[in-house]
Amino acid sequence: MRARAQCVNLNGKKLKFTLWEDDETGEGHNAKNLLIETKEATVDSTGVATAEFMLTRALMQKAMQGETDPKHLEFYVTVEYFSHNKHATDNLNVDNPLHVSAVTPQTRPQQPASNSPSQPTSEPPSNNAQPRAENSPAAEKPVSEMEERGVAGQNADPNEKLHDYQEAKGTIEAEQPPTPQANEGKTVSIVEDSSVEELIDAYFAKKEYTKQTGEAAGTLEYKFGSNGNKTSTDAEKENIAKIILGKPAVKALANKKEYTTLEAIKQVLTKGVYNKDEIITIQTFKLGAEFKKIISAPLDTKLYLVAKTAGSGLNDKQATIIIKEKDGLIKGSADAVLPILEITEEQMDQANPTTGEVPGTEKSEFTSKIENGLVKIPVHLRPKSDDDLKEWREKLKKGKQDGEYTYTFSNVNGTAITAENKKSLSETIAKNAKEGKLGNPKIEDGKVAYAEDIEAVLQIKTYTRGETIKFPLYKKEKELLYLNVKAQGEKQHDKNFLKADGAYFVVGGNCFCNRNIEQTEFEDILKKLRESERMANTTELFFADNCNLDDKTVAGFVDQLNTTLDKYNINTCIRKIHFLAQIYHETDRLQTTKEYGGTKRYSPYVGRGIMQLTHDSGYARYKAYLGTDVVTDYEKVAEELELAVDSAGWFWKQGKELSPGTSWTVPRTKFSEFDGSTGKQYAKQEFTYELNGVSRRYGTIDLSLLADADYIDTISWLVNGGDNGRMERREYLRKIKEIFHYPEDCENAGTSNGENSNVNIHFSGQSAHADAVSEYTRGILREVGAATENTDIYITSTARTPNDQARIMYDNASRDLQEQRRTYRAPGQAVIDVFEQNQTLPRDQVIGLMEARINELGPSSVSRHCADPNVTNVFDVSISRLTNPNDFLTEIRGRTEVQTVLNENGAYHIEISQ
Repeated sequence: MRARAQCVNLNGKKLKFTLWEDDETGEGHNAKNLLIETKEATVDSTGVATAEFMLTRALMQKAMQGETDPKHLEFYVTVEYFSHNKHATDNLNVDNPLHVSAVTPQTRPQQPASNSPSQPTSEPPSNNAQPRAENSPAAEKPVSEMEERGVAGQNADPNEKLHDYQEAKGTIEAEQPPTPQANEGKTVSIVEDSSVEELIDAYFAKKEYTKQTGEAAGTLEYKFGSNGNKTSTDAEKENIAKIILGKPAVKALANKKEYTTLEAIKQVLTKGVYNKDEIITIQTFKLGAEFKKIISAPLDTKLYLVAKTAGSGLNDKQATIIIKEKDGLIKGSADAVLPILEITEEQMDQANPTTGEVPGTEKSEFTSKIENGLVKIPVHLRPKSDDDLKEWREKLKKGKQDGEYTYTFSNVNGTAITAENKKSLSETIAKNAKEGKLGNPKIEDGKVAYAEDIEAVLQIKTYTRGETIKFPLYKKEKELLYLNVKAQGEKQHDKNFLKADGAYFVVGGNCFCNRNIEQTEFEDILKKLRESERMANTTELFFADNCNLDDKTVAGFVDQLNTTLDKYNINTCIRKIHFLAQIYHETDRLQTTKEYGGTKRYSPYVGRGIMQLTHDSGYARYKAYLGTDVVTDYEKVAEELELAVDSAGWFWKQGKELSPGTSWTVPRTKFSEFDGSTGKQYAKQEFTYELNGVSRRYGTIDLSLLADADYIDTISWLVNGGDNGRMERREYLRKIKEIFHYPEDCENAGTSNGENSNVNIHFSGQSAHADAVSEYTRGILREVGAATENTDIYITSTARTPNDQARIMYDNASRDLQEQRRTYRAPGQAVIDVFEQNQTLPRDQVIGLMEARINELGPSSVSRHCADPNVTNVFDVSISRLTNPNDFLTEIRGRTEVQTVLNENGAYHIEISQ
């Protein structure tokens, strides 16, 4: 029986499903109904949690308890996230296969006649006899043999009288000799367990220390942080204990596999009131391991194969688990066996060696002993060979090959493929095929082409119009696994588990785009980063002596990290990788939220938070954004988790102070020379803040845009202001990419957010101003350039001042007066008249007269180039410098965002409303 819960905003949360048998009258959930079984399930990325209940013999027998009609059992399930709020399903009727209809009692044989005196029809009950109900069948029968021997069953209700009974003779033979009695004065009793044996479940699992064992572990010293904590009454103790239980220091016990309880805290609250700095010592307990079912994991993950049994019949027997593919994405055929590595418990927690052979034995079948109804086998979800692992990753990334695509080149001037442009043009061809551009058919939904396959078939040559290339198409599919389990008890057991829609285990593609980072995933990132530098502490956060953060728990940090990543649109694998690399260095490997060292020249505004907010201007900018006075109360940024993390997201999105303006061009530095970002242009946003009573304006860029292009050194320069930790940041980036399996597992690797990196926009000439063309307009131009294989677009003119307009009209009229007459409407004609009437005067004097006439007529009436660029971007694109100008013209005229496209003066004149 499978129960599914569709949830909203609960991704990654655990739900409790409870199976009930409905004994009570009326509709809806009733706590008096019979609770059968409880299971936990995690809400997946689609918002669904699923729990499976196996209706085994043992379970059905339990469900029959107290049922007046055991032939038909009514089951329902409740699901809860908050303990006070249960959601119940409707009843599900199940015919009970264990029900046996009552047998009509046979007539008791008459006793043979004898010479004895006649006996009464009913014997008085002996001392062991149960009371008979009047006028019942039992009242007419003699004392039973059980009653005579003193072994009659005892009724739970002494007031209830026996209505009827039956007896039948039988024989029993000893199956084994009695156990010899020990010489310690103790009697040994043999209790035979039920003969029920059943395989009831199997799944993939992670070991988590969440089970509260009650076993003493140690103690925790808790120091009160305020005065007047009253604990005289039970209610006051309860209140203070709850507060303490929620404190970060108590939550942090989980990192040591320990916990404490409300009762343990209340027991040590022996005074009537506690004041600041008073200390209590609280008993702690050990957390035990639980094997929690997981529904997906990427390749190269260590986990457990788990099988569960019911009854004692299979205990100490061997169970064999086989992993099978649903569709055979890796091995090539449906229901294929997938061999992976069996490892030891010790190897579960060991890091993979950087060189040499990976530990473990590759197996197709995994066998282990059933102990207490459970089999758990540690495995590593990968093949033995690194080359095979690489091949598996490639198959999971691409999907199944499904057909072939024929691409036709359409450029009249031909498409030249060179060693330099081969990669970028392969990406353009893939995009055109996906969208059905340039006369090519659109790839059908559900299929995809990859640039690397296109690059492999492209030759270094010029493809003429009509020439074609062919490359493979793939159908994106998930790698779905199920488990086959075999065991031999009184009978042979052979069952499949997880083999149903919605139940399969999903492998690979553990993409971090547009989702939260799970706590276990972050713990893995932290562990591997610290192990790479041989740090002893691989699990704790912010333990440096100078760090006074209010919540140092991993759970608290991961929760706030996810909030910040979502808030500031740090939403793809590559953006998260770059962000994590920077904060890992800025916090000295996540050990502190405050800059080390004594007094600085910029004290007290030293580095604080996980991106090390620094200088009075930095705190003032963050204050202007946040509304909280962190200029006066600057320690908040280092001591309050929310501000420590949020300040980093703010800085990443809009906190880096640059000069005011609407566009930023990456300058030539040793940083941009390394990562290739020199000359790249990004849109700026402008903000204001106040410092020392003076209002200031600054421009800033979103560092995610640089992360999209993988510009590690330029990001490091913008974050740090210099080259502190330049090499370490590169290494952290490399390591986190490895942990993320980037780009192999990323669904969006190779795509960008608003930028086609293979299309470059250049501003050429005195009248081309980069800040007059918005990022919105640039995005359109990049898309048009990518679709038409124009990788370089030269803008020769943008928004103009009246003087610019007069100068350009003078130069153009000097070259071809009649062309200018054909270009301009009446206001422009009046300006050209000034040119014609004053040709004998010096150039600058004529331009001055033309500028005066333009101002008199109204600049925007003479030329749209004089319009406000905040309302309309007006610019010219050089025709001669486009590789495929006709295709560019066709494509840009087809864009609905573009208001005007004219072919004039050797350029495409384009107008785009903002």
